[in-house]
Amino acid sequence: MHVYTGVFGAHTANVIRRLRRVAQSYGANPTFICCSATVSNPDEVAATLTGLPHRLIADDGSPRGGKLAILWNPPMIDQRSGHRRSANMEAAELLAWLVKRDIRTIVFTLARRQAELITRYARDALREAGLDEKVMAYRGGYLPKQRRAIEKQLFDGKLLGVVATSALELGIDIGGLDAVVMAGYPGRISSFWQRAGRAGRRLNEALVALVALETGVDQYLMAHPEYLVDQGVERLLFDPRNPYILTGHLMCAAYELPIEDHETDLFGPTMPDLLRLIEAEGYVTKRRRWFWVPADLYPAGQISIRSVSGSPYTIVARRNGKEDLLGTIDEQSAYRMVHPGAIYLHEGETYLVRELDLEEKQAIVEPTDADFYTEAMGVSEVKISAAEQEDDAGEGLRWCLGEVEVTGQIIGYRKRRQVTEQDLGVEPLSLPAENYGTQGLWMAMGEQETGLLEAAGKDLMGSLHALEHAAIAVAPLWALCDQRDLGGVSYAMQEDLGAPAVFLYDGHPGGVGISRGIFERLGDVLFATAEMIDKCPCDAGCPSCVQNSACGDGNWPLDKKGAAMLARHLAVRWFEGHGEGGLL
Repeated sequence: MHVYTGVFGAHTANVIRRLRRVAQSYGANPTFICCSATVSNPDEVAATLTGLPHRLIADDGSPRGGKLAILWNPPMIDQRSGHRRSANMEAAELLAWLVKRDIRTIVFTLARRQAELITRYARDALREAGLDEKVMAYRGGYLPKQRRAIEKQLFDGKLLGVVATSALELGIDIGGLDAVVMAGYPGRISSFWQRAGRAGRRLNEALVALVALETGVDQYLMAHPEYLVDQGVERLLFDPRNPYILTGHLMCAAYELPIEDHETDLFGPTMPDLLRLIEAEGYVTKRRRWFWVPADLYPAGQISIRSVSGSPYTIVARRNGKEDLLGTIDEQSAYRMVHPGAIYLHEGETYLVRELDLEEKQAIVEPTDADFYTEAMGVSEVKISAAEQEDDAGEGLRWCLGEVEVTGQIIGYRKRRQVTEQDLGVEPLSLPAENYGTQGLWMAMGEQETGLLEAAGKDLMGSLHALEHAAIAVAPLWALCDQRDLGGVSYAMQEDLGAPAVFLYDGHPGGVGISRGIFERLGDVLFATAEMIDKCPCDAGCPSCVQNSACGDGNWPLDKKGAAMLARHLAVRWFEGHGEGGLL
């Protein structure tokens, strides 16, 4: 059950509720057995996941072998800029080294593109030895037939290496692996140990290597390896009543069985309001119960349970006058990964996106021999909808948690050379803006904060902007998220607040609890942010501290030293009002 967090957890909880009501209609009342070795709040997670009380069995009698854990920081290439050698290349070379020695290995990555890049690099390194076919990629978006074939080859021992996203983290017994390589910290201590547990099962010894990215959280762990063993596993949080997610499942539930008014016990108190919204669009009608209307629409086919957004986009390859379906991608990711001009990687092959059809929800790609990859760049604006919690720290400083309205837009993409990571420039894009409500936190600066920066000769906007980037980078240490699940905006003067401010918000419509988790540990996040910036050896800011490759403002302005000063000051003021945290 530790896999069911965030968006995926919210969807799965609703699928289980739908399963329960259909089973009950046939007179069945199934028992659920939930398993995990890496959850600190198992009772709470099991109850949220199934909607039922559980009995906890906490005895651990599992056999386990020893593990050699390595924290692997790529070498510094440029001390001035803080640039390190590509973690993708380091992980690929380590994989190739292990495969040549007949050591069965899995490499976990954080993103689809990263999985494909590492696969390609490793195959290139193994081609001369005739072992390039012994390594394959495995990720979400592959068609089911492709995934089953890869799983079989891995289980049968025909593959010596697989490069996977979290899609291979769950439910597949691929035993017999000797090594796990993680290309980037997976965002949670529990995920680190779950992935580490893929090798050395039973009593076999195993190798576990974490290859650090240039991001702030990875570099923080390289400086603080004790964090991985001293910190306990995190509490899991997810919200099945997220309206963007629940609405789709109510449509599915009505299709499966008419919905009774008393089923608010199952779906929550917002169910009637959401059903009325669905009714206004012609999907359901009420005649004592809520009935599904369209005879030609299967609602479950329109939902991706790993996304908040709607029906998925298909990715179609055109070659030699023929079209082949490569895979699918959720709507929210389509603008970032298959925009016109994007490089799309699939099974180690490179494709150029020629067209993104927003009406047909289809991306048209063509094979290419391009030696670069692309990164989308976006901008966003935030307006406050409602403050759920507001703490006045005095002299104008305020800490707030609540609902925000986000307007985000992909405005361009950056090209980077494969292997060397050389920046090849930015290309503009014209894609529609996305508007959605979500959960967020914000810090409104007061007289002390602005006065501190002014007295030190630091740039206000540059300090706020750099603090925003650095806080997003380090926040996954305390919130159950990936850096890409979190958005941020900084203002020299925010209209709703009438003050300089920094916003952090959930990057999923409706929110999935990320901002709340950060708010609960905000002092620790700010203190770690200051320490991470201070210890970075670069001169004026780099990807390891205050730069963010997805920044639509081109990482300008940024004031590294002002951000460190401000973060440390804010951490002290937070602890003055909320008590000391774990890092002071």
